[in-house]
Amino acid sequence: MLSSAIDDAIFDAGLHAEAMAELGPQLSAVLGTQGCWIQRVNPTHGEVMTAHGFDMSGERLYVERFYAIDPWLAKGMTLSPGKAHSLDHHIPVNSFLNGEFYTDYMRERADYVHCMGAHFHLEGQTYALSFQRALSVGPFDEAAEARFDSLLPSLRRAFLTTARLQQQADHISRLELAQDGAPLTILADRGFGLVWINHPIPVDAPVRTTEAGGQQRIDVGHGLGAAIRMATQGGAGQSSLLRVGRWAIEVDPVRDPPSRRPLALIRVRDTAAEAARRVRDAAIHYGLTAAEERLCASLLGGLSPQDHSDLAGTMISTTRSHLKSLMAKMGVTRQAEVVSVLASMRG
Repeated sequence: MLSSAIDDAIFDAGLHAEAMAELGPQLSAVLGTQGCWIQRVNPTHGEVMTAHGFDMSGERLYVERFYAIDPWLAKGMTLSPGKAHSLDHHIPVNSFLNGEFYTDYMRERADYVHCMGAHFHLEGQTYALSFQRALSVGPFDEAAEARFDSLLPSLRRAFLTTARLQQQADHISRLELAQDGAPLTILADRGFGLVWINHPIPVDAPVRTTEAGGQQRIDVGHGLGAAIRMATQGGAGQSSLLRVGRWAIEVDPVRDPPSRRPLALIRVRDTAAEAARRVRDAAIHYGLTAAEERLCASLLGGLSPQDHSDLAGTMISTTRSHLKSLMAKMGVTRQAEVVSVLASMRG
């Protein structure tokens, strides 16, 4: 009987990405192995997302060079899903020893060669687990398979929970992006192809699309091409912030929910319009006068009370009086807190 501690760890892994990343070493300790991979496999795009590997620094090498010839993926996925298998029974050890995958990848990582694994097909994804032992330790026996089998129902529930939570999060995000006032949001692939857009591009926005080969493509001006490449490079994609006049273009790495392929999430924000909406919402919420509303717009735009007075042609004492009234209505005591309150409005 396995301890309840590993059951608790598996349960936590279904709810928290951090716990999933820590699950591999815990499973390895319970099953007496030197290495563990927990993978989400999408054969269509040739991507493998590794929640934990025995050498995380080698993940990119594995994805780029050995995914197609990994004996576990090539043979293991043809076996019965949801059941532990010692791959030694199905894959000759020589297929490891004589292959490029073993020579270039596994031999560098302490001679791992014996493999035991299982996989599940859940919510359009395949989740694969594989455990490795060094050649000198010896193969997995029936007792090891039985221990692994006893964990599989809990692991299946954890993966299913993870998949459904991700689906719900993606659905909620897209609903929010479709609301009126949501910033222009675009999903683009690494070839600059338009995958999804939440509403038509404003005429004056600094992002444009063209049609090429029957597909809409993102124009790559203003540094957008380089930002998309950085976000979709795989592994640890990088975020970028571009500024074009009153527009801010945020580019972040994401994964397509069905396929997990790398995409760029592009948010095109009209910062002037957002600031105006924040001031308007604050005026309604706090019952501001027109003069106080104009002062809010200046403060949110980075102007000082003196700057505001000079531009408005009013006495600084009048502006300070408006600021004092404004702080009282917002329940704050400092000018910086006024700006913080304004910035927290929905926009």
